[in-house]
Amino acid sequence: MSEVKDNNVQRGRVIADKNILLSIIRIATKETAGVADVTSTIGKKIKSVSNSNCMDGVEISYDKKGKLIIDVYVALYYNYNVSEVAYKIQKNIKNSVSAMIELEIKDINIHVVDVVFTDNENI
Repeated sequence: MSEVKDNNVQRGRVIADKNILLSIIRIATKETAGVADVTSTIGKKIKSVSNSNCMDGVEISYDKKGKLIIDVYVALYYNYNVSEVAYKIQKNIKNSVSAMIELEIKDINIHVVDVVFTDNENI
């Protein structure tokens, strides 16, 4: 939550809907090279129907101190280094969330749930 201030006089608060945060995270993830899709497992799809803190492949929660915990479920393209892509996803999410919404992030967990092969690649 951000507060708008002018000459140390508080004028109000800016409150962002959690769907905006979920969208920012999804977009930051999809912009990362090597990411085929932001997806979820069957269990996560069922959970997302009943949980408003989930959106296709992204789940957010908060620890006891109010710090944000992010879980992202992705499918990666074949021939990309999983560790490098996961690190880049974490970096993109952190930069995007920090630039748009002032929230303190505790953890960004990347779950690789699938590998996607292009037409030119065979197993």
